[in-house]
Amino acid sequence: MKCVRCGNENASAARFCAKCGASLSSGSILNQLTPDMESTRRQVREHLASTKASIDAHIAQYSSPLRAAAEPATPAPEPAPAPEQAQARAPMHPVEMLGLLLPSADDIEQSKIIVFSSSFIKLNALYASRLAGVNFTCEMQDETVNAFATDHAVELASGQKLEPPAIVFLGGLAFVIRLTAAAISVTIRSREGMPGNKETALDATFRAAGSCLAQSGGKFDLGMLGEIFEKTIGYEILEGDNRFAALARSMSASMEMAVIAHEAGHLALGHTLGLAANFDVARNQEREADSFASSVLSASPFREYLFLGQVFITLLFSWMDHVARRKDPTSHPLGRERFFNIMTNNTTAAGEAADYFGLTRERLIALLPPEDAQAVTMRFLQGSG
Repeated sequence: MKCVRCGNENASAARFCAKCGASLSSGSILNQLTPDMESTRRQVREHLASTKASIDAHIAQYSSPLRAAAEPATPAPEPAPAPEQAQARAPMHPVEMLGLLLPSADDIEQSKIIVFSSSFIKLNALYASRLAGVNFTCEMQDETVNAFATDHAVELASGQKLEPPAIVFLGGLAFVIRLTAAAISVTIRSREGMPGNKETALDATFRAAGSCLAQSGGKFDLGMLGEIFEKTIGYEILEGDNRFAALARSMSASMEMAVIAHEAGHLALGHTLGLAANFDVARNQEREADSFASSVLSASPFREYLFLGQVFITLLFSWMDHVARRKDPTSHPLGRERFFNIMTNNTTAAGEAADYFGLTRERLIALLPPEDAQAVTMRFLQGSG
């Protein structure tokens, strides 16, 4: 199968290009984003125009104020829209769409550099020593929603061999982070959904991603990303507010940094030097790595963004627990416990996130699966740590 991005010929059963890692599956909006940007612009605009027609029909049922404001009461031949209307209805540029949805190993490497430059790490001789010379790689072809740290030599599915210490960031996690970040930014930009009295793009995205993860056994690929994006987020940005794209990229970076800081914590604290004696020890190590990550992120600029990155990673874990019907912790604490700990251990950053983005504690709790939301609410009411 020929890759539309680089032209490489791949095996007929391949899902990703062996040369550049691009998705080979059809039907995803991402496959429209080829290097030929003029062709890409035409294809994306045609796709959005088709999608917009069905969405407008849906909007009409509810007498949308936006539709009423954007369309004249009496049809006129080729009306000239006001500048602000033209800007509001312009579809997203293909380059923006590409940068928003397609995870890049270079972007994730940049997030790693920021984490490892944290003063929390550099000013601690032990941490700095343990993290010196870490081999970091993004295995974008691996669709598993995971990342890991190791003090042992490892050979990846791609055949790449890494010498320890190493941190590996897998493609499935990169893809689901991009999707989640887009949903976060749309929800922040649309404050009317924030009280939680109606479903937002973020609620719908978590539910859809959780369903996909359940069906795929913890895998997430570009096809899933594109399909969910079109169903839960595309409508929200169809009117063309490009400003949310920059916020989405910031949220993506914050979630990547939270994951990398957590894995760096395992290395810095020596968790990877041996096997945990039992699940109690393993869970305590996960809690320590979460705390390490919180300290790294708190010592960095823009901590309100980075705090949200860590929160939304735990929300993903909670949904993965939910779809796997996981009721009891094993080697990792349940996602809802990790969510509660992060919220209670970073109260200043949580307050900033609520003030700046409208993502209050109550709003974030509402994004958990229902039974987790109830359990976390009870813990806050009880003042339990």
